[in-house]
Amino acid sequence: MHILVFLTFNISLKKWDVYGLLDREIALYRQLVEDGLKVSLLTYGDEEDLDYQERLGGIGIIPVYQFASRPKSTLLRFLQSLILPFRLKAQLRQADIYKTNQMWGSWVAVVAKILYRKTLVIRCGYEQFRFGLLMKMPWTFKIFTYLNSFISYRVADKIVISSEIGKNFIIKFFKIQENKIKIQYNYVETQKFKPLPETRHPDRILFVGRLEKEKNLFALLDAIRQTPLTLDIVGEGRLKDELTSYIKVNKIKARLLGRMANSRLPETYNRYPVYILPSFCEGMPKTLLEAMSCGMAVIGSDIEGIHNIIKHKESGYLCDTTTESIRDAVREVMGDPSLRQRCGSRARRYIEEYHSLDSIVRQEKKIYGFDNENNKKDFVSTLQQETCC
Repeated sequence: MHILVFLTFNISLKKWDVYGLLDREIALYRQLVEDGLKVSLLTYGDEEDLDYQERLGGIGIIPVYQFASRPKSTLLRFLQSLILPFRLKAQLRQADIYKTNQMWGSWVAVVAKILYRKTLVIRCGYEQFRFGLLMKMPWTFKIFTYLNSFISYRVADKIVISSEIGKNFIIKFFKIQENKIKIQYNYVETQKFKPLPETRHPDRILFVGRLEKEKNLFALLDAIRQTPLTLDIVGEGRLKDELTSYIKVNKIKARLLGRMANSRLPETYNRYPVYILPSFCEGMPKTLLEAMSCGMAVIGSDIEGIHNIIKHKESGYLCDTTTESIRDAVREVMGDPSLRQRCGSRARRYIEEYHSLDSIVRQEKKIYGFDNENNKKDFVSTLQQETCC
């Protein structure tokens, strides 16, 4: 069985590597190869992506711009992507199953499925149209994501989403049959992300994530300003310059540490007593899961995508998205060592049970019809039976 994974539009292996995400993103596919499946990645890179072959082990690499020139503008690259399935006919026909790594770029896999009649698994880390509604994105974004999702969901043989919230949204807004949708949590490599005997900063807390509007970072900074604590921020994004200026003008004790390779994060998490994520909107945030796996006490906003992971005052602490609520949460958690210890240990147990890489690999193989190494089913027949029931 040959699975072809379509990377997110405009993402290459080189970009994953620069962002420090390569090892994390390929961990699942590397394990599938070790378990006997054939996996290839269709990337938006050129010949330089082939340099990662040794690092990827047995995972195949199909760089789009090895076979086509790369247009300079995003619009032209989008238009070109619509004809890529025709250009890559020989490579695409060799696979048995197509899978999208995210929704952004799923149109390429949809066209390929229609052309070559392959089985298609659409994966959504989060539901894009729902995100656009929550964050009041421009109408052009909302129209495009709705149409892309509507077509992709209907053409797909199976849809994989990371949360019950996302599943219910797809059923309600896109009228998709429930048995077509599979919930599969995001995974954490628990052998890497684990509690370490590090000395934790007594007066610092940590945020890791994209510097974007939905992360609610200005309210977090205002909350920290009302405490004697220092906030360390790991990540990059469009708000970097605004945040830098805001910190300086308001004399807030906060540091922007920039992008950090995923391989360095376990040690970093273990240097802090508390991780915080006060977002307005989330799917299933990987950095939150990683922090919990490291046994950290975590604070998260009481929103869909976070409160289904954190149990208040047991595996973490929930607060509102207001400055005052964030401030009070930080004060309570930082002021109560027993609460931090209890939440951290229970968070670690939760991740080991529900989000370990091994458990997600087992779920992934079931999606493809591999219940175990000795029981291989025909994937298409299984889907047809499910659809008929």
